[in-house]
Amino acid sequence: MLLKFSAENFKTFKDKFVFSMEAAPKQKGLDDSVFKKRIASKCYKGLSTAVIYGPNAAGKSNLMQALRVFEAIILRGNIKSAPQMTTDWPDVRLELMPNRMLEKAQPVSFCIKFIVEGLVIEYSLSLDFGLFGDDEYERKVLSEALKVNEKVIFERSDSLEIKNLSTIESLLNDETWDGEKLAILTSLAQRGLESTDLFLVNGFKVIFSKKLVRKIEDWFLDQLIVIPRPDLFEFKGIKAKAYGVNVIDVFTMLAQKMGTDAQRLGYVFQGPKKEVLTSAVKVGNKEQEYFVSSELYESRGTLRMMNLFPIFFLALQNGSTVFLDDSESCIHPMVMMNIIKIFHNDEINVNHAQLIFNTHNPIFLNANLLRRDEIKFVERDKETHFSHHYSLADFKTSGANGVRKGEDYLKNYYAGSYGAIDEVDLSDLFGKVISKK
Repeated sequence: MLLKFSAENFKTFKDKFVFSMEAAPKQKGLDDSVFKKRIASKCYKGLSTAVIYGPNAAGKSNLMQALRVFEAIILRGNIKSAPQMTTDWPDVRLELMPNRMLEKAQPVSFCIKFIVEGLVIEYSLSLDFGLFGDDEYERKVLSEALKVNEKVIFERSDSLEIKNLSTIESLLNDETWDGEKLAILTSLAQRGLESTDLFLVNGFKVIFSKKLVRKIEDWFLDQLIVIPRPDLFEFKGIKAKAYGVNVIDVFTMLAQKMGTDAQRLGYVFQGPKKEVLTSAVKVGNKEQEYFVSSELYESRGTLRMMNLFPIFFLALQNGSTVFLDDSESCIHPMVMMNIIKIFHNDEINVNHAQLIFNTHNPIFLNANLLRRDEIKFVERDKETHFSHHYSLADFKTSGANGVRKGEDYLKNYYAGSYGAIDEVDLSDLFGKVISKK
């Protein structure tokens, strides 16, 4: 369960932003939206959903990309350039991460806090990438820190310090850690660490706690799902059958509920490795059945559904956190509203899965659907071009600009009460183009 994520000097975000999935204090109502988890002596309250609003080019996608880049760095274990170009841009274009408006290099920082297997993990990084676009710059990890259950495990800056291993005693590689041995191993770890390496997934994993680091890595691999754009994702988590065709019954039932006339939906596999060739639709009758490509036969909404809904199923099954950019692409808002209600349903969402998505559709600005702390905004300053992130819960509940429970959020948003909205007039532009032919 994600509790919060923050970044600083990342792309359009210069100042530090904190994206929180922790329930704001003193908020009442819609209790189904809140998960409660007691660890040690503290009770953590996490939100099941969040929706992010803001005008085009405000930085909503950059917020999700920051998390995706952070994930890529942790799983790679360093901030070097990838040896070859891949389709996953965070792995190769780290020189495009710093805020491009800066004239002097400033650290790009990340921090994440989440719960996994009864542990509260908080991990932070500060990185020197130089200036925007400088692919020749000698990158460096400036600082790094790990906390478990609010206790500092290690800190790294100019020197490396191992703080409190007793918190993770059951997860250590070795059960005996006297002061002399700890000092020797810490010194060896620091000498063997390159400036571009993460201590967490290199020295700390090898020397101190392989089990703990694996839990962290597995959370990023299995529990965090960031889908930056609908055209960059294709679900491939289905094993191929011997005949090369795998019909997914739940897809068929889902498609019927969505109104499509496809009789059976599934995937086609091809080649000796049974790789997914394309999604497919089975049409016809018992005497004459055949598969045709969904790209040719089905609507974009059905294709989007086939990509997204397996992710929702898996998230609910595994308790994953899903970040979805461009949520309204080809999916009807009433369907997304129903998905929100499913994530709010304690009888279905028993594993505390979370759904966060960007949207321009105002239908979700509803006090009967979402709490104030579940409604987020991203706004971009017109003079500095820096992005800023905040929540509806950040507004006071009284006064001229206060936000009271049960207000008409949609009306207030379009009236400009919450910011993160632009009035766009394109008539002059079209007039000039038409007049000049």
